[in-house]
Amino acid sequence: MNKLTRIIGTVVAGVLIVGGTLVYIGHENSTTKIEKNANKNSKSYSSSSSENESSFTESIASSATSSSESTELIASGTDYNIKKAGGVGGVFAKPTPITKIFDEKTVLDVVASTPNLDHSKLVSVNPDSDSWQVTVTKNGVTYIVTVDHYQGKIGIIQVHGGNSSDYTQYGLTIPENFYAPYRQAEADANQAFSSSIKNQENVTLEEGLNLIQKAGGEVPSSDAKIISSTDNSITIGGGVGAKGYDKITLTPDTDGNVKIHEEFGTLDGGSYSVLDYMPAKDFTVSR
Repeated sequence: MNKLTRIIGTVVAGVLIVGGTLVYIGHENSTTKIEKNANKNSKSYSSSSSENESSFTESIASSATSSSESTELIASGTDYNIKKAGGVGGVFAKPTPITKIFDEKTVLDVVASTPNLDHSKLVSVNPDSDSWQVTVTKNGVTYIVTVDHYQGKIGIIQVHGGNSSDYTQYGLTIPENFYAPYRQAEADANQAFSSSIKNQENVTLEEGLNLIQKAGGEVPSSDAKIISSTDNSITIGGGVGAKGYDKITLTPDTDGNVKIHEEFGTLDGGSYSVLDYMPAKDFTVSR
């Protein structure tokens, strides 16, 4: 019934497992082609990809076309705290795209700083939606590297290479000077998201009865109870008079308001039926 239980992976406080430790954390850039023959539309693979090995190999082959003047990536020595990472998850606001935080030069340095990729040869570098996608070769193996922003100062590096099963995920720490310009905007977005989640939480029976009274509706008697609920609403039922029975549905929204729909019925005859001569009423009240 709680709204929080159904909002996963949209988007605000999440968990990234980095180096065995739980870390609590949740586009506009010009595109510069390093290699004019690099395939800009090569497939992007995630950790959940179910593509078979042949299609993966085919994608790498098409991405690996390069000129004889390949650029060698050499790590600058900047410490991005890159460590192997486990699964990610959580509920948080959409983070600032990594394509805003890192420019092309910086993301290439991140790739060069990734284990086993220093001194690799650059094939292509392109922004892919909110991610940077970089293709490199080293020792005859082609690697597709995707760099994303997860939440806070935490980023994710996904490395595919060789075949579809050759996959490693790393966590990285975004240096303070890169993240600082976006810190306040992200804090505001997370706070707004948290508030919207709280606003959408279903009301309790006690709160519902108080809201009905606040809105000027007819409050059922002491036998009132929650008779049904969905992901975003509850229905309270209760007796009114000898055989009268009301049903009131309360639906919260993201702005902190609750819509109330009250219908009037009777239990006369042994089952519930709506009273034709008493039309339903609708109210909106703040929580």
